[in-house]
Amino acid sequence: MENILLNQKGYGTKILKASYNLFKKNWKTLILMSVVLLALQVIPEFFGESYIIAIVSSIINVIVGLGFMYSVLSLVDGNQISFKEMFTRPSIKDVVFVFLASLVASILTLIGYILLIVPGIILTFGLSQATYLIIDKKAGIIESLKKSWKITNGYKWRIFVIGFRAGLIAIAGLLALGVGIFVALPIVYLMYAKTYRDLVLLSENDQATSTDVPETQNESIESEEVEIEVEEILEGDQTEK
Repeated sequence: MENILLNQKGYGTKILKASYNLFKKNWKTLILMSVVLLALQVIPEFFGESYIIAIVSSIINVIVGLGFMYSVLSLVDGNQISFKEMFTRPSIKDVVFVFLASLVASILTLIGYILLIVPGIILTFGLSQATYLIIDKKAGIIESLKKSWKITNGYKWRIFVIGFRAGLIAIAGLLALGVGIFVALPIVYLMYAKTYRDLVLLSENDQATSTDVPETQNESIESEEVEIEVEEILEGDQTEK
């Protein structure tokens, strides 16, 4: 999925179709990953109320969840994936940074909802890409939140639309006798990963454009100054004659 779709007309449908096509090419690995991811969330329920199991389970779920995000993003970038990447790709640093960034984002969003509902909603979408920035760009905790806010500028509504479509797909998967969620989950993750990658590319393109403009202006100014100097020299020569 090399083309940027988020800035195109009908972006929601295009991202969904691109994600579904990518899922079809890698459905075996993605479904296996989905089964493991969901199973790890259910297994602790069989051990009753145990704080130790709950903590260990939460850590494992974060690691596997990040591994799934790594793999899906790798697919979006045109790479091949393997099942073991789900457990080996995330580092301890990634887990800690994602946890702390999510904690800070949750506090900020909560404050936004308490003050007024709208700021909370804006913060939710504005900070939504922090996890991807940590695992993809190795951004720091605060840095990931700042960059997320930057790359989502002007695209928060579109992120909402993608999220709404993804939610409908997840619900449809649950209604399909429950087993449909193993198909819906990878497609949803692919949609989110594609949205993130488009946001990064759009932000980089904007930076390149803003960098090029001053250089062009400087060249124009320099050319005008040279022309003025030449005219002054010619006028001076004519006066002497």
